[in-house]
Amino acid sequence: MFLHFIKYEFKHWLKTPMVYVFLFIIALLTWAQASTDNVSFGTGGQGNVFENAPSTIQQFYGVFGIFGMLFSIAFFNSTAGRDFNSNFHQIVFSKPISKFAYFFARFFGAAVMAIIPYLGIVLGYMVAVVFHFNPDEKYMNFIIEPHLASFIFSVIPNTLIVGSFLYVIAMLTRSTVISFIAGFGIIIFNIIGQALTRNLSREWIATLIDPFGNRALRRATKYWTTSEMNSTVVWINNEIVTNRLFWLGLAALALIFGYKRFTFEEKNKPTAKKTEEDTYISKSTSNTLPAVTTVYNGFSAWFSQLLLITKLEFKSILKNTVFKILAFISIVLLIVVFAFSSEAYGGSEYPVTYNMIDIIKNSMNIFIIAILIFYSGVLVW
Repeated sequence: MFLHFIKYEFKHWLKTPMVYVFLFIIALLTWAQASTDNVSFGTGGQGNVFENAPSTIQQFYGVFGIFGMLFSIAFFNSTAGRDFNSNFHQIVFSKPISKFAYFFARFFGAAVMAIIPYLGIVLGYMVAVVFHFNPDEKYMNFIIEPHLASFIFSVIPNTLIVGSFLYVIAMLTRSTVISFIAGFGIIIFNIIGQALTRNLSREWIATLIDPFGNRALRRATKYWTTSEMNSTVVWINNEIVTNRLFWLGLAALALIFGYKRFTFEEKNKPTAKKTEEDTYISKSTSNTLPAVTTVYNGFSAWFSQLLLITKLEFKSILKNTVFKILAFISIVLLIVVFAFSSEAYGGSEYPVTYNMIDIIKNSMNIFIIAILIFYSGVLVW
């Protein structure tokens, strides 16, 4: 039964365009990053370091893991909420199925599908070696080792870590919205870790609480020479292994907790009592509706409708619980980050304007992306 559920997840996702669209987007972004200096995710080859050097590739996997979390949210939320959103769970749960197989097989099936789009990074670098806008001397021959190391220590662990928390929350709450918010809660640890690095004595804490392992990789290559960056692949490192084991352990505990709490029983939903007024209205309302004639008065009418709909949507977003939670999290995060803003690598500095702007920009970018993605989908669907 375990294999049956996994096969079903594979068949379901391979028939949908989402896997291939995500793979194409990642390949395109990777090629753009590696082929020209005009596009950068902060990991391009600097100085005499090749654009496709092992260190550059591994850093790109780490940085892109944060953006790739958005893809993981789509896979795990959809898998966890598919039966509940379609009300098919009432039929599924009535069958003699294994709770272990249903819970874990669906999780691992979604995890495999969430990993596949990262193959776009491999394709992007392969194409960039042949088709690029930078001088030829900025590239070395394509090698597979940094990609393998990145999949082992970055892509696979990050997908399991992020996916476990998202999947458990979505399965227990049966709400993809709450799971979506939780996904950005994970990023808070990464931002707080970035603030902690301003004090060298707390750098090890920042490295440990980074859920994506990027800071451990940076510390491993911090003092490398250009020759080492162009030739050496990071495989085993104490800080990387410690970080991965710590977060994989938390992910395993989350899955165990979710499995113990998950049940096939239907949650009782409160139903509103029907009042006498409702009964009177339902009986007295005629099925025949009056004819309506729509009148448009040119541009002024269209512009008035635009302002009215914009005002309506703006108010609905401000009143929405998701927006309030994201706003609250962002404010709390800024307070925490500002608390460490005066520290500067063993010294101290004044809270000057340009420094505060950089802190706000680096901390809030991900929340702006979250709001745009979530409410774009809400407005469309």
